[in-house]
Amino acid sequence: MCTDAALLTGLPAGDAGGELWSLAQNDNLVAGATFFDLFGYANASQSDARTIGRIATPVYGRTVFGTGGGNVSVGGTTLFSGRRVIRGTYSSAGTVLFMDGAQEGSLPGTPATAAARVALFARALATPSNYWTGIGAAFLITKPLSATKPAVLASYLMSRRNP
Repeated sequence: MCTDAALLTGLPAGDAGGELWSLAQNDNLVAGATFFDLFGYANASQSDARTIGRIATPVYGRTVFGTGGGNVSVGGTTLFSGRRVIRGTYSSAGTVLFMDGAQEGSLPGTPATAAARVALFARALATPSNYWTGIGAAFLITKPLSATKPAVLASYLMSRRNP
C-alpha cells in the first residue's frame, strides 16, 4: 500500500483517461463469491477506484472503475491461469479489459475516480481486502497511450511471461 502524495498527484483521476497494466500470475483457481484485486488505486470505496484483478466465477480477468455513485465492472472471457498480461483502459467513453493483448470486454461509463492510495495484491481501500494469491512482475499506471504504444508494451510484457 502506498499513500505518498507525490506519487498520487500524478495519477489519472476524476474522468481523466489512463491505463493499468500488469504481468501477473493467479494461483487461486477456485471459483467463489469473492473478487480478487491485483492492482489499483482508490480513495474510500470501489465507487472511486480503478483496479484490475479477477472475477469470482468463473476465474477470468476483471477491471473496475468507479463512477462516483457506484462502479462499472468488466469481466473477461479468458481463464486467468498461468502468467498473463492484463490491461485496463479508462476514459470518458468507459473501460476496456485486455488479456494477453486481446480485448476481452468493454462497458460505457464515465470514471469518477480518486487516488488516496495505491495497492498491490489487495483492494486499495483504507482497510485492504480481497487479497491476490500469486505473483506479479510488472505494475504500470499510464496516461492514455498513443496508437502504436500498447502493442509494443504488450509485446514486451508477453515476452517475459515465461522466463
